[in-house]
Parts: sequence; C-alpha cells; structure tokens
Amino acid sequence: MNADEQAFFRAMEAAGEDDTPRLVYADWLEERGDSDRAKFIRLQVEAWQKHGYHHGGEYEKQFAKLLRKHRGKWFEGMPEWAIPSAMQFQRGFPNLVRFTGQQFLDDAGAIRERMPLSAVAFSHLQRCAIPVFESEHFEALRWVSLNACGLREPHLIALANSPRVVNLVTLRLLGGAASTSFGNRLTPAAVEAIAQSRHFRNLRSLDLGGYPRLPVRGIRLILESKHFAGLRELQLRYGTGRRNVTEAFAGKGVKVTHLEHLDLSYSKIDDEGLRILAESPHLKHLTELNLCDNPLTDDGVLALIRSPHLKQLRRLDLTGIDTLTDRIAEAILADGRDWDWVRTDSHRMSYAATTAIRFKLDPPSAQEMR
Repeated sequence: MNADEQAFFRAMEAAGEDDTPRLVYADWLEERGDSDRAKFIRLQVEAWQKHGYHHGGEYEKQFAKLLRKHRGKWFEGMPEWAIPSAMQFQRGFPNLVRFTGQQFLDDAGAIRERMPLSAVAFSHLQRCAIPVFESEHFEALRWVSLNACGLREPHLIALANSPRVVNLVTLRLLGGAASTSFGNRLTPAAVEAIAQSRHFRNLRSLDLGGYPRLPVRGIRLILESKHFAGLRELQLRYGTGRRNVTEAFAGKGVKVTHLEHLDLSYSKIDDEGLRILAESPHLKHLTELNLCDNPLTDDGVLALIRSPHLKQLRRLDLTGIDTLTDRIAEAILADGRDWDWVRTDSHRMSYAATTAIRFKLDPPSAQEMR
C-alpha cells in the first residue's frame, strides 16, 4: 500500500458516515486500472445509501461475484480471520472486525495499512484491556462493542481515562452475567469515572444494559454530565431492581436533553415511574421508546401518550405487557401524531383494537383489503 492509499484510509476513518472519501478513492482506483475494486466500492455505497443494511439479493450477488474473483488480491497480507464474507461488507470494506485483545495489539496496525478500521467488537479482553484502550489504533474507532468482555473496575476506569476514546460515537458496554468471567462489572466508581470523562464528548450512542445493580445515581451522573450532552441513544434494558430509574431523567441538572432513542425494557418500571418519565421536560426530542416487559397498566401508558413533553414520540414498544386494554388502542387512534409504529401483544386488547392500530400505522395492501 502506498502513501496515497494510506491517506485515503485515514480520511475514511475521520469522515465517519460521509462517503465522499470512499467515492474519491474509487475514482482513484479507476484511474489506475482497478475498475472492479472501484465498482465494488461504488455499488456498496449505493446500496447503503438506498437501503441501509438491507441491500437486497441483487446487490448481494454482485458483491459476492466480485469478492470471489478478487478476495486474495484485495486483502493480501491481512489475517485470514479478519476477512469476512460478502454479507459483512459495508460501503466497500469489512463492516465489523472481531478482535480478541491480543489480536488487536498484534494486527490492528497491519489491518489499517490495508483498509479503514472504524467498527470493532472485542472478546477475551481482560488481560489486554488497558493496553488496548491506550493503543494509537483505538483512536481510529467510531463504533466499539465491549459486551461480555469480563471488564472490571480498573479496566473501565482506564477506558474512561484514555484520550484514545475521543472519537467514539457508539459504545456497547452490555453487562451480561456478572457471575461468569465474561460478564462486565460496572461499579459505582467505574460509572463515576465514565460520567466525568471529557473524552466521551463525541459519543452519541451508549449501551449500559444488563446491569441489575447499576444504581440510579450512576445513571443520573451520566445524564447530568456535560460531556454526554450530545448523547442521542441510551440503552438501559435488562436491569432489575431499578423501579425508580425514571427519576434520573426528571432531575433539574440533566444535561442529556437531546435523546432520540431510549430503551428501558425489562427494567421493572411501574405506572408511577412512567408518569415521572412523562413529566420530564428533558425528553422533548425522544422519537423511540422501548418499554417491553415492564409491570405497567393502562394508566401509566396513557400518561405517556398524553404527555406534553413527548410530542415527537413516533415509535413505542409495549410488547410483553399483558395488562393493556382497548383504552390504549383508543388513545393511540385518537392521538393526532403521525406514529411510525406501536407494538403491543396484550391478550386483554381485542382483536378489533389491535387490527385498528395496525391499519392506522401500517395501512393494508390492496390484496389484504380484498
């Protein structure tokens, strides 16, 4: 790889979702006679811009054909384990590379010589966690999954204190089973270090699901941190014993005021907790809310639907709540907003009501009408 290609790859890493450097690189390849590689990149960018992750069969056939023909040449010198199938490419390059900690330390540099590296899912990280977080190559990453990596308090504090995390946009830090060696353990001290870290200022999506003992104070510290003011997505699912978790969203000191997606599924939130959430003035930008499998009734959900602060809410997941009745369907049907979808599977809601919701939010095809 020459210096020009290295510059293109670094530009792609820095550009994030902007495809311009990739398309300029494709033009550069075309000028040098590598038309198939240029075509592969352009097709993948086109598929992503039109369809996102769901490329469609015809695109996949073209990707697979080109990849079969040139796989050895395009990825010469890369570790075999780092080259995925055609289904796992996105915008011209492997979308997600799965590293162990040692593989990242050994091979991240060599991989970055041959492609941009921006999304990584880690495993078996315990022994190498701190050197990984301090690696110059970690700074290139925009999307990182540390789910089930067995991280403990010193590892998480090191993560929070590392200036190499400054470019992270998405961080998945799912807890998992703390009783196993793979479950992360997010202690109060670790949460405080994360909340106080100025290095997470570019973070837009944070997954802290699966921590049964994560205290409300920990959530409040993050919500009240000026360094997390840009957060747009927060996942707190699968937490138990956090009945008052919604109180953290109602505090006067909340700085996270532009959340668009919030996942509170399986969190033991009751009607009173949901009323607190509905009264919070800090969620006026929320468009999607997941309340799956919480002990709610009509009263709590009605408070949510009628909230003057949640007028932007367009996607609501109420599955796994068997206590909801036709009152919810009637409120949704009477509501003036343009819902994208509302999901519910309560056995106490009549077939006529659930069908009415579906037809309002997802109009039937001509065949269904016949």
